[in-house]
Amino acid sequence: MNLDSISHRGFDVNTAKDFNDVVEAFGFEELPYVGGAAPRTNVVGRVFTANESPPDQKIPFHHEMAQVPEFPSKLFFFCEVEPGSGGETPIVLSHVVYERMKERHPDFVEKLEEHGLIYTRVLGEEDDPSSPIGRGWKSTFLTNDKSVAAQRAAKLGMTLEWLEDGVKTIMGPIPAIKYDKSRNRKIWFNSMVAAYTGWKDARNDPIKAVKIWRW
Repeated sequence: MNLDSISHRGFDVNTAKDFNDVVEAFGFEELPYVGGAAPRTNVVGRVFTANESPPDQKIPFHHEMAQVPEFPSKLFFFCEVEPGSGGETPIVLSHVVYERMKERHPDFVEKLEEHGLIYTRVLGEEDDPSSPIGRGWKSTFLTNDKSVAAQRAAKLGMTLEWLEDGVKTIMGPIPAIKYDKSRNRKIWFNSMVAAYTGWKDARNDPIKAVKIWRW
Protein backbone atom coordinates (compact mmCIF):
# COMPACT_ATOMS: atom_id res chain seq x y z
CA MET A 1 0.00 0.00 0.00
CA ASN A 2 1.48 3.37 -0.95
CA LEU A 3 1.02 6.74 0.70
CA ASP A 4 -1.43 7.94 -1.96
CA SER A 5 -3.93 5.21 -1.12
CA ILE A 6 -3.57 5.97 2.59
CA SER A 7 -4.04 9.69 2.08
CA HIS A 8 -7.17 9.07 0.02
CA ARG A 9 -8.74 7.51 3.10
CA GLY A 10 -7.92 10.57 5.16
CA PHE A 11 -4.97 8.96 6.95
CA ASP A 12 -2.52 11.80 6.52
CA VAL A 13 0.86 10.20 7.26
CA ASN A 14 3.61 11.69 5.12
CA THR A 15 6.77 11.81 7.24
CA ALA A 16 8.67 9.60 9.65
CA LYS A 17 7.53 11.85 12.50
CA ASP A 18 3.89 11.44 11.46
CA PHE A 19 4.39 7.68 11.41
CA ASN A 20 6.06 7.70 14.82
CA ASP A 21 3.11 9.64 16.25
CA VAL A 22 0.74 6.96 14.93
CA VAL A 23 2.83 4.16 16.45
CA GLU A 24 3.10 5.97 19.78
CA ALA A 25 -0.69 6.43 19.87
CA PHE A 26 -1.21 2.67 20.24
CA GLY A 27 0.54 2.72 23.61
CA PHE A 28 2.54 -0.46 23.03
CA GLU A 29 5.66 -1.00 25.10
CA GLU A 30 8.80 -0.16 23.14
CA LEU A 31 11.40 -2.86 22.56
CA PRO A 32 14.91 -1.40 22.09
CA TYR A 33 16.76 -2.75 19.06
CA VAL A 34 19.35 -4.68 21.10
CA GLY A 35 20.81 -7.84 19.58
CA GLY A 36 19.57 -7.38 16.02
CA ALA A 37 21.92 -7.92 13.09
CA ALA A 38 20.85 -5.42 10.44
CA PRO A 39 22.63 -2.06 10.16
CA ARG A 40 19.93 0.54 10.77
CA THR A 41 19.68 4.19 11.73
CA ASN A 42 17.22 5.63 14.22
CA VAL A 43 15.23 8.26 12.29
CA VAL A 44 12.92 9.57 15.01
CA GLY A 45 11.37 8.03 18.10
CA ARG A 46 10.62 4.38 17.40
CA VAL A 47 11.24 4.66 13.66
CA PHE A 48 14.34 3.03 12.19
CA THR A 49 15.51 2.70 8.61
CA ALA A 50 15.25 -0.68 6.94
CA ASN A 51 18.37 -2.78 6.39
CA GLU A 52 20.96 -0.36 5.00
CA SER A 53 23.10 -2.96 3.25
CA PRO A 54 23.53 -2.57 -0.54
CA PRO A 55 20.43 -3.46 -2.60
CA ASP A 56 22.24 -6.39 -4.26
CA GLN A 57 22.39 -8.18 -0.89
CA LYS A 58 19.62 -10.75 -0.47
CA ILE A 59 17.56 -10.83 2.70
CA PRO A 60 15.93 -14.29 3.09
CA PHE A 61 12.67 -14.82 4.93
CA HIS A 62 13.19 -14.52 8.67
CA HIS A 63 11.54 -13.48 11.89
CA GLU A 64 12.59 -10.16 13.33
CA MET A 65 15.19 -10.80 16.05
CA ALA A 66 14.31 -14.52 16.30
CA GLN A 67 17.92 -15.23 17.26
CA VAL A 68 17.47 -13.53 20.66
CA PRO A 69 14.89 -14.24 23.39
CA GLU A 70 13.46 -10.69 23.41
CA PHE A 71 11.76 -10.08 20.07
CA PRO A 72 8.99 -7.68 19.00
CA SER A 73 5.42 -8.94 19.04
CA LYS A 74 4.33 -6.23 16.60
CA LEU A 75 5.99 -4.51 13.65
CA PHE A 76 4.86 -1.43 11.74
CA PHE A 77 5.97 -0.66 8.18
CA PHE A 78 6.16 2.77 6.57
CA CYS A 79 7.35 3.90 3.14
CA GLU A 80 8.29 7.57 2.92
CA VAL A 81 9.85 7.38 -0.56
CA GLU A 82 8.32 4.81 -2.89
CA PRO A 83 10.99 2.85 -4.85
CA GLY A 84 11.05 3.11 -8.61
CA SER A 85 10.84 -0.68 -8.86
CA GLY A 86 10.74 -3.62 -6.47
CA GLY A 87 10.79 -2.81 -2.79
CA GLU A 88 8.20 -5.36 -1.74
CA THR A 89 8.16 -6.79 1.78
CA PRO A 90 6.54 -10.25 1.42
CA ILE A 91 5.08 -11.77 4.59
CA VAL A 92 4.88 -15.54 5.14
CA LEU A 93 2.53 -17.37 7.52
CA SER A 94 4.72 -19.08 10.11
CA HIS A 95 2.28 -21.85 11.00
CA VAL A 96 2.05 -22.84 7.34
CA VAL A 97 5.85 -23.03 7.09
CA TYR A 98 5.94 -25.22 10.18
CA GLU A 99 3.22 -27.55 8.87
CA ARG A 100 4.93 -28.00 5.49
CA MET A 101 8.37 -28.51 7.03
CA LYS A 102 6.89 -31.06 9.43
CA GLU A 103 5.29 -32.87 6.51
CA ARG A 104 8.37 -32.91 4.29
CA HIS A 105 11.19 -33.16 6.85
CA PRO A 106 9.69 -34.64 10.04
CA ASP A 107 12.97 -35.94 11.51
CA PHE A 108 14.71 -32.60 11.03
CA VAL A 109 11.83 -30.64 12.56
CA GLU A 110 11.77 -33.04 15.51
CA LYS A 111 15.46 -32.33 16.15
CA LEU A 112 14.80 -28.60 15.99
CA GLU A 113 11.96 -28.88 18.49
CA GLU A 114 14.00 -31.03 20.85
CA HIS A 115 17.34 -29.23 20.76
CA GLY A 116 16.90 -25.66 19.49
CA LEU A 117 19.55 -23.65 17.68
CA ILE A 118 22.89 -21.96 18.38
CA TYR A 119 23.62 -18.74 16.47
CA THR A 120 27.20 -17.50 16.10
CA ARG A 121 28.08 -14.09 14.65
CA VAL A 122 31.22 -11.93 14.61
CA LEU A 123 30.66 -8.19 15.07
CA GLY A 124 33.12 -5.47 14.17
CA GLU A 125 33.72 -2.35 16.22
CA GLU A 126 31.55 -0.15 13.99
CA ASP A 127 28.71 -0.77 11.55
CA ASP A 128 29.64 -2.16 8.14
CA PRO A 129 27.16 -0.83 5.53
CA SER A 130 28.47 -3.27 2.92
CA SER A 131 27.08 -6.24 4.87
CA PRO A 132 23.45 -7.30 5.43
CA ILE A 133 24.49 -8.27 8.99
CA GLY A 134 26.99 -5.46 9.39
CA ARG A 135 25.86 -4.05 12.70
CA GLY A 136 28.87 -3.45 14.95
CA TRP A 137 28.89 -4.36 18.62
CA LYS A 138 28.56 -0.75 19.76
CA SER A 139 25.26 -0.21 17.99
CA THR A 140 24.13 -3.80 18.63
CA PHE A 141 24.31 -3.26 22.38
CA LEU A 142 23.70 0.52 22.28
CA THR A 143 26.90 1.33 24.16
CA ASN A 144 30.62 2.04 23.72
CA ASP A 145 31.44 0.31 27.01
CA LYS A 146 32.48 -3.35 26.76
CA SER A 147 31.33 -4.08 30.31
CA VAL A 148 27.86 -2.67 29.57
CA ALA A 149 27.76 -4.66 26.33
CA ALA A 150 28.63 -7.81 28.29
CA GLN A 151 25.83 -7.12 30.79
CA ARG A 152 23.27 -6.60 28.04
CA ALA A 153 24.45 -9.71 26.22
CA ALA A 154 24.19 -11.75 29.42
CA LYS A 155 20.63 -10.52 29.89
CA LEU A 156 19.83 -12.03 26.51
CA GLY A 157 21.59 -15.27 27.39
CA MET A 158 24.35 -14.48 24.91
CA THR A 159 28.05 -15.26 25.39
CA LEU A 160 30.71 -12.81 24.16
CA GLU A 161 34.26 -13.68 23.12
CA TRP A 162 36.21 -10.47 22.59
CA LEU A 163 38.57 -10.27 19.61
CA GLU A 164 41.24 -7.74 18.64
CA ASP A 165 38.87 -5.91 16.30
CA GLY A 166 35.43 -6.94 17.50
CA VAL A 167 33.57 -9.69 19.31
CA LYS A 168 32.15 -13.14 18.61
CA THR A 169 28.60 -13.58 19.88
CA ILE A 170 27.20 -17.02 20.72
CA MET A 171 23.45 -17.18 21.28
CA GLY A 172 21.56 -20.21 22.44
CA PRO A 173 20.40 -22.81 22.60
CA ILE A 174 17.22 -20.96 21.65
CA PRO A 175 13.95 -22.49 20.39
CA ALA A 176 13.48 -22.79 16.64
CA ILE A 177 9.80 -23.73 16.94
CA LYS A 178 7.40 -21.83 19.16
CA TYR A 179 3.88 -22.48 20.36
CA ASP A 180 1.37 -19.74 19.67
CA LYS A 181 -1.00 -19.94 22.64
CA SER A 182 -3.37 -17.34 21.25
CA ARG A 183 -4.09 -19.51 18.19
CA ASN A 184 -3.27 -22.92 19.64
CA ARG A 185 -0.69 -23.90 17.02
CA LYS A 186 3.02 -24.33 16.48
CA ILE A 187 4.93 -21.83 14.37
CA TRP A 188 8.25 -21.77 12.54
CA PHE A 189 10.16 -19.10 14.45
CA ASN A 190 13.86 -18.81 13.70
CA SER A 191 16.49 -17.15 11.53
CA MET A 192 18.02 -20.41 10.37
CA VAL A 193 17.70 -19.83 6.61
CA ALA A 194 18.81 -16.21 6.91
CA ALA A 195 21.85 -17.22 8.96
CA TYR A 196 22.86 -20.22 6.84
CA THR A 197 22.51 -18.46 3.50
CA GLY A 198 22.92 -14.78 4.31
CA TRP A 199 25.22 -14.25 7.29
CA LYS A 200 28.24 -13.80 5.07
CA ASP A 201 30.74 -10.95 5.04
CA ALA A 202 34.41 -10.28 5.76
CA ARG A 203 33.97 -11.58 9.34
CA ASN A 204 31.33 -14.29 9.03
CA ASP A 205 31.02 -17.69 7.36
CA PRO A 206 27.32 -18.64 7.04
CA ILE A 207 28.12 -22.36 7.35
CA LYS A 208 29.34 -21.64 10.90
CA ALA A 209 26.53 -19.21 11.73
CA VAL A 210 23.88 -21.66 12.93
CA LYS A 211 23.73 -25.24 14.20
CA ILE A 212 21.41 -27.55 16.10
CA TRP A 213 22.29 -27.74 19.78
CA ARG A 214 23.66 -31.01 21.11
CA TRP A 215 23.96 -31.83 24.81
